Amino acid sequence: MAVKSDEKLYGMKQIAGYLGVCRRTAYYWNTEFPLPLHNHFGIKTADKKELDRWKEEVEKKHGKI
Repeated sequence: MAVKSDEKLYGMKQIAGYLGVCRRTAYYWNTEFPLPLHNHFGIKTADKKELDRWKEEVEKKHGKI
């Protein structure tokens, strides 16, 4: 099943914005707690639902990030 375009984020700027942080923080989180990112022709992409699940899991293990 294809993901709707409004559920998809393209680039770290959009991903960071969705998470409510700056790009630098999003890159840091990706090194410490790997984000569910996909690589689409060299551009990082993410699904909003996957990011929501990722954030819930990380906060359960490590507290509020």
